[in-house]
Order: sequence, then C-alpha cells, then structure tokens
Amino acid sequence: MTNDHERLRAVTTGPLTVATTVELALRYTTGRLGFRPGGNLWLFYDIRQYTQQRTQHLLADDGIVVTGPAGTTWNGAMLADGRVVRTLDTIPQLPEFLYGLHVTCTGGELGPGETVTIRLRSQPDGFALPQNAIDAFHFWLVENPTGALRFEHAPGEKYHYYQPRDAQLSVLQSNPLTIAAGAATNIRIHCPSLSTGRTTARLRAEDAYGNPARLPDRPLTVASSAEQRTLPVPIGSAQEVELAVGGPFDTVTVTSQSRTTESIRSCGSGWSVNG
Repeated sequence: MTNDHERLRAVTTGPLTVATTVELALRYTTGRLGFRPGGNLWLFYDIRQYTQQRTQHLLADDGIVVTGPAGTTWNGAMLADGRVVRTLDTIPQLPEFLYGLHVTCTGGELGPGETVTIRLRSQPDGFALPQNAIDAFHFWLVENPTGALRFEHAPGEKYHYYQPRDAQLSVLQSNPLTIAAGAATNIRIHCPSLSTGRTTARLRAEDAYGNPARLPDRPLTVASSAEQRTLPVPIGSAQEVELAVGGPFDTVTVTSQSRTTESIRSCGSGWSVNG
C-alpha cells in the first residue's frame, strides 16, 4: 500500500466535527498506466467509526458523482447495496468492516497523472462525518486501470474477495481527516465503590456520542450529602475532586449554572464510612 496522499486526496469544506455534514470530494490521480475503459476503482472507509451505521448510506440518486477529463464517462455505485462490506484479511492494509463503492470508467482513456473527482453525499447537504472522534479518518482506494480485477461475494459467504485471488493489489490511502469531538452535553461521575468517609470523584465530559469533550468553561459545583465544593473553571475533558461522603450510601452530583448535568450513583455496594 502506498501513502502517497497526492494520488488520493480527501478534500472537505466545513468543520470536521463528529456527525456534522461537509462537502467531500475524493481526488484520484492516475498512475503510470493511465486508465482505460472498463477500469475500476473501489473506495472504502471504516464503518466502525459510525455508531449509527445503518444511517450511513450514500444517496441513491446523486450520492456518487464522478467527473473526469473531457471525453471520459464514469459510473459509480454502492457495494453490497449499501450494506457493510467485510474483507477479513484479504486486504490486510484495510480494516475488516467497511463501507464501499465501485467506480467504473465507461468511456474514454486517461494518461498518467490525470485527475478523477468523486463527490460523495450521504445527506442532502453533503457527507455525514463519523460519530466517533478520530485523529486519522482515512479513505482507501484499490485501483485497477486495466479492468482485469473483479470484486466478488459468493452466495452464503461473509467476505468479499478480489479475483484472481493471487492478484497484487494496488491500494492507495488518503490523507487523514482529524474528526474532533462535539460540545459537551454530559458529565459522567465515577467514584470508588468503597470509602472511609472521603472519596475522589472523577468527572469526565462527553459529547452527545460519548466522545471525551471539554468540560464547560464555567465553575462546577460537586456535592455529596456531606460536602459541597465549587471548582474553578476546569481545563480539558476530565478533572478529579476529593470530598466527604455520608453513609452508608451516598450520591455525588455535579451542577453547572445551577443545572444538574448528570447524577450517577457509584457502582458497588456503596461507601463503608469509617470502615
């Protein structure tokens, strides 16, 4: 596999934040063989980064728009009717659970170094980004400029395979897209299940999809039945605070701007005070 990002570029317009919609274009540049009618491009991305996988379908009418140099024509279609494609280890460079599409050159010929643009839309206003925050969200492309390969799924099989099976695949990896977490919508509180009268409450902010997010940029009040503490403006996504707790059971809450963000009872049997 080559990481030559100049041959496969993911170009976006819009904020790269979880679950947002952006304009997305994949720009593929032909290699030394150029590209012939009947040649194939298979594009993949990691469907596991979408917590709502079943909603991640490209639009039926204009979800795949392919444009190439003058005199060329193209066709694009989803693989497996938009279902998850599994390759196991037949393409070792790629994750096993993928979303895929197939682009075919139906007319015209390209020389080396020419560009084909593939625009993807899963929503009316563009391409929906993953719900998982990730430092490097990639697209992969298997190129077959001569049309010699087939990508098949035998009836009853779980996995897709390239035919012929001994073919040396040319796999390109795009530049990475860094997908940031959304705004904090939740603060989770974790405390040890046993205590001798004091406990350390660990606060972690999360966005709507469970990704670590920045804590609110305002003071937080953490309280048990025995003590209440107001913290200064926190920094980052997590913070710890020590406070007294009552027995035999107690609950810790956190409030921000007089609103309880979340209240979670500690796991286990509770606190054994002065035990």
